[in-house]
Amino acid sequence: MKRILTLLGIILAFSLSLSAQGGYQVKGTVVDATGPVIGATVMEAGTSNGVSTDIDGNYVLIVSSANASVQFSCVGYVSQSFKASQVPARVTLAEDAQIDGVEVAEDSSGKTLGYVINVTDHNGYGGDVSFSLGIKNDGTLNGISFTTLNETAGLGQKAKEPKFSSQFTDKKVSGTLEVVKTTPSSDNQIEAISGATITSRAVTGGANAALAYFNAVLGGGSNE
Repeated sequence: MKRILTLLGIILAFSLSLSAQGGYQVKGTVVDATGPVIGATVMEAGTSNGVSTDIDGNYVLIVSSANASVQFSCVGYVSQSFKASQVPARVTLAEDAQIDGVEVAEDSSGKTLGYVINVTDHNGYGGDVSFSLGIKNDGTLNGISFTTLNETAGLGQKAKEPKFSSQFTDKKVSGTLEVVKTTPSSDNQIEAISGATITSRAVTGGANAALAYFNAVLGGGSNE
C-alpha cells in the first residue's frame, strides 16, 4: 500500500509539474522539402513561450492548453499555425514565395469552381521560377503552366515536361508537398528531376505557397 501511495504521489507531482508549466505538451519534428529544419521557432501564439528546433528538427513545447494556438516559423519559410491538440507529429514548412495574383474560375451561373494562383519562387537554380497553379474548389491541384523558367537546358528545363509537371495535376494533398529523390510513396511527395533538385524544390516551394494562400486567404474551398 505504501508503494502504491508513493507511486500515486509521484504521478500527482508530475501532473502538477505539467500544470505549472502550462499543462499540454506538444512535440514533434519540423522539416522542409529535403529534411529537418534546424532553428525553426515553435511558439504559443500571443505569448513569449517558445522553443527552437534542434539539429534533427525536433522540439518539445509545453503550452497553456489543448486549445492554444501553436505557430511554426523560420526565416525563408511560410509560417503555419495549428491548434495544440491538432499539431501533426511532422510539420512540413514550405519555402517562402511570392503570390503574384489570383484569378477565379466560375461556371456560367457564377459559382466558383476554383482558382488560378500565380506564384514566383526566388530559389531556382537560374533565378526566379514563376508559374500559374490551378486549384479546384475542393483543393485538388489542376496543373501548372510556367511563365518564367530560366533553368539549365536538359536539367531544370525538364520541369516543363509531363514527367515532372504532371505531378501537380489531379492531386489532392493534406499538409504540404515535399520533394523526394525516389519513387513517391504518398500523394504529398514530388519526385525530383534527376540532376535538378534545386529546380524541383523551387517549383514545389511555389506550389506550397499557393496551397497555403488557398487555405489561409481563399478559405480552402469554403465557397464550394
